[in-house]
Amino acid sequence: MKKSFELLTALLPIIEEYETSSEATDITGFLKFASSKTNQTVARNFDAAMQMRANQLGFFINYLFKFTKGYTKTALMNSTISTIDDFVFLASLGREESIRKVDLIKQNMMETPSGVEVIKRLIKSALVSEFDDTEDRRAVRLKITDAGKKELFSIFNEMNKVGKVLAGNLSEQEIVQLHSLLEKLFDHHQTLRNIDFSEGLDVLLA
Repeated sequence: MKKSFELLTALLPIIEEYETSSEATDITGFLKFASSKTNQTVARNFDAAMQMRANQLGFFINYLFKFTKGYTKTALMNSTISTIDDFVFLASLGREESIRKVDLIKQNMMETPSGVEVIKRLIKSALVSEFDDTEDRRAVRLKITDAGKKELFSIFNEMNKVGKVLAGNLSEQEIVQLHSLLEKLFDHHQTLRNIDFSEGLDVLLA
């Protein structure tokens, strides 16, 4: 099919609409009318495309998390710990002299029951110890043990490989850009953490 015919076919609906409109006068009027309609169509298509991309963000993040879990499982196959949550909790404790159990769970954004199970596994493996908080008798504090530090040090090289695999074919500049964007998005969602949206998401869009 000739491109001129395709163009004419695309213009016909606009011509028909123009002829029945109050704006119908001459070719100059038609060109302005067609330009307006085309711009509106482009804007609608752009909005729809952006919405589709925004919707896909969740899918991509979910899939990447699944890839991360798989790579981490392989990286930890010779380790005392076996899950990415175990590693993240241990790494968090490696940066602290000690921390309250509830704060560690909250810091890593886990539901309390799941976080408690991770901590139990680390304590059972003697990688973490617990003790009473001297300032709050109701609280329990955690600290990494010497065995935990040794284990953490031994798996850092493998976990660094996970990061390299995840970065895939991105250039150094793209990695920096992606890191900056994800950090910005993470900071935004951090501000939403304490908002009750159990009755709907509209409150998060305000």
